[in-house]
Amino acid sequence: MTFRKKTLIAEIAKHRPRLYKLCFSWTHNYYLSEDLAQETITQAINKISSLKDPKALPHWLSQILSNKFRNFIKLSRDTDSIDDIILSEQVTPETLYHQDQLRIKIRQAIASLPVGQRMAITLADLEGHSYIEISAILGTPIGTVMSRLSRARKRLAALLHDEACQPTANLYTQVFNGKK
Repeated sequence: MTFRKKTLIAEIAKHRPRLYKLCFSWTHNYYLSEDLAQETITQAINKISSLKDPKALPHWLSQILSNKFRNFIKLSRDTDSIDDIILSEQVTPETLYHQDQLRIKIRQAIASLPVGQRMAITLADLEGHSYIEISAILGTPIGTVMSRLSRARKRLAALLHDEACQPTANLYTQVFNGKK
């Protein structure tokens, strides 16, 4: 195996989380997304010699995933409703465990924010207040509110990046509204 091929295989493996997220956004099904992402990685490694430009790797992988998903839909038409397969979010001990773990991480991530950012983001994203209302509640200029929200959202996105793959429906809101 050449050095270039080893490097490309390592690079392909790094794209797995991105492929999973993309597929999950299409299917809303944890297991199906896992399977299709893994099949994409396997096919890409097996057909690595057909990749002419390494800079096109993300695009090439997305195309393979898209083809895998379309093939899945074609095969599923004969057996079950595709919406039943794709959109069924089954409650299993595993999904409940992942939700609990994510809930803990979200709380920890929000708790790690500076107080001003924490207040602004909970007022905006959990309570649904407008920027003007938050400005009045906190007694700060609207520009400060916007800045705090922007920084808080970027920080939360960075902190929760790995957990974004887990299947959740409005979990962020549910955690702080006491519904879960």
